[in-house]
Amino acid sequence: MTSALLIERNRETAKLTSAYLLEETEISNADVSIYVEEAGGSTRDVIITITRAVGTITEAVGTITEVVGTITEAVGTITEAVGTITEAVGTITEAVGTITEAVGTITEAVGTITEAVGTITRAVGTITRAVGTITEAVGTITRAVGTITEAVGTITRAVGTITEA
Repeated sequence: MTSALLIERNRETAKLTSAYLLEETEISNADVSIYVEEAGGSTRDVIITITRAVGTITEAVGTITEVVGTITEAVGTITEAVGTITEAVGTITEAVGTITEAVGTITEAVGTITEAVGTITRAVGTITRAVGTITEAVGTITRAVGTITEAVGTITRAVGTITEA
């Protein structure tokens, strides 16, 4: 083979190779364009999805913020109620102290009354015994009066007998 023929043949091979590479490049470019387009579409979809997700998350954060606000208000109300209850407990505690003092005073008074009732009971016993003694004395006096009455009757009869005689 001559060099001219070799050159011509290599030129043909080079043309075919170049044509092949060009065609492959065009196919690759088309593939790359498709991939870029798909990637772009996917990226857009992802961006849209992320944007929507961010919107949803933002709404959720807004809702959560509102709920936290409501909870904060509720905690404030509960705190006020606890304060009121604490004040009421303080007032009740003071009242219980006052009642306890009153019960102590009443207990002392009951003790004093109980002592007085004991003294009165002893006095009633003494009086009852004195009445018994007086009753016995009255009985004795009554018997003595009966005896004197009999004696007077006897004397009266004796005087009557003497007077008749």
